[in-house]
Amino acid sequence: MSPTTTRKRSKSAASPLPTNTAAVIVLKWSGAYVSDVIPLDWFQDDLPLKGVKHPMSEGRGKLSGEEAQCDVRKEGVVATLDYLPYKKFNDKHDVLPGVARLTFTDQERTELRKLEWKCEENKSFEDGGKFTYALPPVSAYTPPQNAVAKKSQLVRPRPDQPLFRKTMGLVYGQKCSITGCTVDQVLEAAHIDDYIAPESNHPGNGFLLRSDIHSLFDAHLIAIEPDTHVVHVAPMAQQKGGYTELQGKKINLPKEKTHLPDPEALKRRWLKFKAAHRCQRSLKTGHDWSLQNRPLLRG
Repeated sequence: MSPTTTRKRSKSAASPLPTNTAAVIVLKWSGAYVSDVIPLDWFQDDLPLKGVKHPMSEGRGKLSGEEAQCDVRKEGVVATLDYLPYKKFNDKHDVLPGVARLTFTDQERTELRKLEWKCEENKSFEDGGKFTYALPPVSAYTPPQNAVAKKSQLVRPRPDQPLFRKTMGLVYGQKCSITGCTVDQVLEAAHIDDYIAPESNHPGNGFLLRSDIHSLFDAHLIAIEPDTHVVHVAPMAQQKGGYTELQGKKINLPKEKTHLPDPEALKRRWLKFKAAHRCQRSLKTGHDWSLQNRPLLRG
């Protein structure tokens, strides 16, 4: 049994998936005509959510025009979505009363392992169907207010980092934006503008990078030229680190236009890179890198 009925709905209400800055889980219930679209950021902390609503999808990136309302509880690797308290609202949207149980593989609840459903009249959970991840088109990246961060802000633990990693993995197809590495264990989400607030975790403000490339990027030893998306490697990293082969390489870009790296954020990072290496000539491109002294900010 599934939480959404199989009644076919009018397609006139269909609209694009909503814009947000994080991944969603699409729950494809067995026997149901529509799927539930659940924001993954619902599960990034242990706080309960009461009376939240989520859309439903008819497939192919279109919403059905219907919503479902539930309470969300989280404990360990398990989260429950309880639709029972909102029978009146859910009945209008063809949502059956019951409880969904989502079991994740990790404590951060970013990797779903099992999906189950329990109808109102049942005492036990049953297998609910299949699931997948998606990243809808997003609105333009806007840097948070007071975007000059202190160093202490950049190193404090952030509970939303696993969610940002999941998001960037979807954006770049689980592949390093620069090297093409696909070893999941060494891939990390990197910010272009320094992290200031959760709004910094926008697809346009990040890359998916191999861990060593991430370290070089944060240290301003590797940068991306904003206009061409070409990689530039500082002389020290080329001479001492063996990263010469990356110089002049073009980065892998997302297919979805709204997920592309923000050009203004790239310019800000590019200026920091140039300021950190006040050279009179470029690495191999003929650019003049001469700049006045600028303070070095860690990216």
